[in-house]
Amino acid sequence: MKQNLCMAVMLWGLLGVVPALAADTAKKEEKVITATEDKTPLTEWIEAENKLIDTLSAEDKKAFYVMRNKHGILRSIRVVDRDVGKAVKACAKANAGLKKEITDRYQDWQNAVLPILDTAEKFLNEEVETQTVVVPSDFKYVLKMNDKAFEYGEKQIRKEPVTTEEACRGLIDSMDRTENDLIELLQDALLPEEVIRQRLERLEKEKEKKKEQEQAKEAATPE
Repeated sequence: MKQNLCMAVMLWGLLGVVPALAADTAKKEEKVITATEDKTPLTEWIEAENKLIDTLSAEDKKAFYVMRNKHGILRSIRVVDRDVGKAVKACAKANAGLKKEITDRYQDWQNAVLPILDTAEKFLNEEVETQTVVVPSDFKYVLKMNDKAFEYGEKQIRKEPVTTEEACRGLIDSMDRTENDLIELLQDALLPEEVIRQRLERLEKEKEKKKEQEQAKEAATPE
């Protein structure tokens, strides 16, 4: 399957990874791997993670998921940077008139995003080392398995830069649109796990309260 990197890679980077931060905080994620199912990096990661967190309390599982999802978000932003860099290089080669503009914009985008990404990765490494939910070395092992599962999934997708002038200008526009969004996302990743968990729980309660209010309003409305 082809992906138009010039038009889609930034949206994939944002829309594909942002929901992961909250995905596991309100539900159980364990999946059963059958004995006859073919082993893949994905099933091996799920199996290893389930084994690690099986005996944890609900609250400890939430803490684990927040840190694991942080790892996934930061990794995905690294991949976005890699793929955008390849697309920029292809666009510059195919469009001499855009070479300086697109190269300079990508350099500015990197200068804005990568320093805080470096900081967020260091912060997460420290969080994993100091958390007491699971043994840190076991946590890091599962994260490596998660990386392998991600790489396995990525190999199923064929990424081919589209280098028309329109597509390349779209890439420049996407960097303009998403730079601040990525910075804000990375700033959230710098929050301690317990703060993120509390914010997510508060948002969930607000959502539930709003739903109850809407239901009460509907019930009170005469037919």
